[in-house]
Amino acid sequence: MKKAIVLGAAMLLAGAAAFAADVKFSGAFKAGYNFKYGLDTEKWTNSEKTDGDNKAEAELDADLADADGLWAISFGADQDGGFGDYYMKAKLTVDLTKALAAGGVDLGDLTIKASIGNQDTENMSSAYGNYSGRNYQQLKATSNNNDTEHTLTSIDLGYGKLVSGQYKFDPTGKLHQGISAVVTPVDGVKVSATYVQKGKGKRFFGKQGDSNWIFQGAADVDVNKFINVDKLTLKAGLFYDFANKDYAAGKDGNLNLIGAGAKVGYDKYSVGIDYVFEQKFKGATDDTKNVNHMMVKAIASNIVDGLTLDGWFRDDDFDTDGYLIGADLSYKFAKVTYHLDLEGQFGTKDGTDGKNADYVQITPYVTLSF
Repeated sequence: MKKAIVLGAAMLLAGAAAFAADVKFSGAFKAGYNFKYGLDTEKWTNSEKTDGDNKAEAELDADLADADGLWAISFGADQDGGFGDYYMKAKLTVDLTKALAAGGVDLGDLTIKASIGNQDTENMSSAYGNYSGRNYQQLKATSNNNDTEHTLTSIDLGYGKLVSGQYKFDPTGKLHQGISAVVTPVDGVKVSATYVQKGKGKRFFGKQGDSNWIFQGAADVDVNKFINVDKLTLKAGLFYDFANKDYAAGKDGNLNLIGAGAKVGYDKYSVGIDYVFEQKFKGATDDTKNVNHMMVKAIASNIVDGLTLDGWFRDDDFDTDGYLIGADLSYKFAKVTYHLDLEGQFGTKDGTDGKNADYVQITPYVTLSF
């Protein structure tokens, strides 16, 4: 049933685009398998592989856009919905700057976009570089309803290359909203400020809506913009989060999160690292404990034409939960990319917990863009 829905939706969108000369159709597809062996349980658990954030057998993200850039509709899948789960999540974005220009109104360097759709969460902008790809810095605005009713609306503003801003809110009430601004005072330097109310972090601050509010300040520097060495990558950044969060019935408290990272590379090779110091509540008390997180990722791109190798090390709690080692070998051939992931988790203290147990896994999958 799910395969029929995935195929039917893709054919419908592709057919609509084929017969509309002024509409552009694009997207991406990902599917594969995950073979996991528990070192403590000595058992295999096999499943589908998409992006690790959902349980659909495959992931299809598609976009329809006006050829002149006046509007765009994006269709996607996540853990709460998508093509494989019998309904679609979609978002319409309208470029008001271009719409006004078509009517003879020129806003100059000012840009305005607005979007509406059944979105559950929306990523807020940050200046931080996310060097390992772990998204430790990511804050999300959330909708009022954490079910099939998704009601976020967005307004994006910009002024040339100097500043970009976002305001995301749930018009159904209860103060679910987020606002962010990223400023580029000189080429190579970015600073940002973000505030979310009833929001969450991708890696921190718990479930949707249980943080009363979160503030983040971030900065990032591309050093090579100033020294201008050919083929060199040299970047560094930091961010700070201050959150007010419920930790027990009728009680709340403040938490701190500090992150820093860097990326160094030359030509086809690079290494990125993110480190985070987290203060979190201990159970339902007002006591806090300190937790350290780190991820390092090395990339060798196009070792030979189309062949890329990534390797990573991750430890999300230096004291308790062990560490991860992984690698991804990918080869792009005839517009399709073939991947082979190898990953292992070692050193966990509680091997009886399925989520925190030692394992090794092999994940072959394919991706393509169109």
